[in-house]
Amino acid sequence: MNLFYLVSVKHTKQCDKYVTLWRPSNAGYCNRLHSAGMYNRSEIEAKPNYYNNGEMTIAVDVHACERIAVPVEPGWFDDDHGIAIENTAENWATINANRIHTPNQAA
Repeated sequence: MNLFYLVSVKHTKQCDKYVTLWRPSNAGYCNRLHSAGMYNRSEIEAKPNYYNNGEMTIAVDVHACERIAVPVEPGWFDDDHGIAIENTAENWATINANRIHTPNQAA
């Protein structure tokens, strides 16, 4: 089964250190991968305008995200635990290359 993280394009600002992800069950946002939800392809394809509309959210392969994640900066936000995706042009290129598909495009 393919699993995907939901990257929040809307809630990741240019000045943010890390990319913003959705938590499990649509329950808010986070930056660390261990706090992010993993959504399956059928969930995403059932609501493409919600989970993968390209403007607010992008569904990205879990393994691709894990490959580019780095340990969080010591003292960042609330603790020193976990890994996150740095908000860089290179990482956005990887995110876009590993998205489930663009809206209105066959998977």
